[in-house]
Amino acid sequence: MPEYVIVGNSAGGIGAAEAIRQVDQHGSITIISDEPYAAYSRPAISEVLAHERAPEHIEYRPRDFYRRLRIQAILGTPAEHIDFTAHTVRLGDGRSVHWDRLAVITHISPRSRGER
Repeated sequence: MPEYVIVGNSAGGIGAAEAIRQVDQHGSITIISDEPYAAYSRPAISEVLAHERAPEHIEYRPRDFYRRLRIQAILGTPAEHIDFTAHTVRLGDGRSVHWDRLAVITHISPRSRGER
């Protein structure tokens, strides 16, 4: 049974998990995200800030999404190192997650021009 690991819980990561589940009903799927929240619509944050929408109404998928698709969500813990030889992702809390198939679908963080 393949172990799928997706680093990133944005629309891309969620879409990848849904696509995997369509073709593989039995493999394990793990989503890793440094954010502690379930998937939400990042563009809708401006609507929350403008008081046009409540924060609980920007979820990208229903609250039971991970359970229904049998996805282990490791939220609030960053992926710090990918070992391509051992097929593991080391997490910020010291745990390691094994993968047979890996997708890295993350966002970039804005930085000032002088920062590297």
